[in-house]
Amino acid sequence: MKAIAAVPTLLVAFLLVVPVYAQAGAGSAEPTGAGVLPGCQMVPRGSITPPDETLDPHVRALSGAWEGTYGFSYFWLIVGNVSVGSADVFYGAVDTQRPFVASAIATIAEDGRLGWLRHVPVGRYELTLSSDNQQLTGFAALPGGLERPVALTRCTPQ
Repeated sequence: MKAIAAVPTLLVAFLLVVPVYAQAGAGSAEPTGAGVLPGCQMVPRGSITPPDETLDPHVRALSGAWEGTYGFSYFWLIVGNVSVGSADVFYGAVDTQRPFVASAIATIAEDGRLGWLRHVPVGRYELTLSSDNQQLTGFAALPGGLERPVALTRCTPQ
């Protein structure tokens, strides 16, 4: 019952806080939106400001929209305001027992690892950018030593 009660709040938060992207319906007959790579369910409603050209290309490549899995659930991630050592992240999972939407300031290591703390439940995310800049893989560390794998694919061109 709690999961059902959380859906309207989740929907309102998603619509009010994230005017940048919205998820298209699964199996939608609509063509992929401009600026979205084939196979992605995300449809742009705005744009993400490109990172400064003076940043390392591997770090700049973190910027954009990503989608994939969090354990067995659909997960999306938007990385913006990429700068030396940090980026803003907005992320969520929509088909879990506890759907969520959250934001954080992530740290960026020189090798392209992206990490941030998650507040409810307490834990952290650690993702590594692939050498071709098309995949983010890693894990979400949860309380009690549990880890959930995260595997994301780029949805916006570099």
